[in-house]
Amino acid sequence: FDLTGVTPGVERGDTVDVVLQGRFTIHGVTREASIPATVLRQPDAIRVRAEAPLSLKDYQVEGLSKLMGMLKMYDRILLHVDVTFVPGDPTLGSAGSQ
Repeated sequence: FDLTGVTPGVERGDTVDVVLQGRFTIHGVTREASIPATVLRQPDAIRVRAEAPLSLKDYQVEGLSKLMGMLKMYDRILLHVDVTFVPGDPTLGSAGSQ
């Protein structure tokens, strides 16, 4: 997912509802996406959580059936995002190494 923008929404204390705009690239196919998310400001971190339904057929993912149809995977999946950003060690420099 390449993030291209964030639209802020309702703020409740240390939590803000946002919409993440960007592009998903899966299996070589790129599509625009808007994903509702929640941003939680913590004392030493920022946590972003989101869920988004995706259709694998939209990304030309095939072969969801194996063993003559006995094993099947649904083409509709639910993507879960749970990312925590923490400040880095300022003594390490921008590349993360000395």
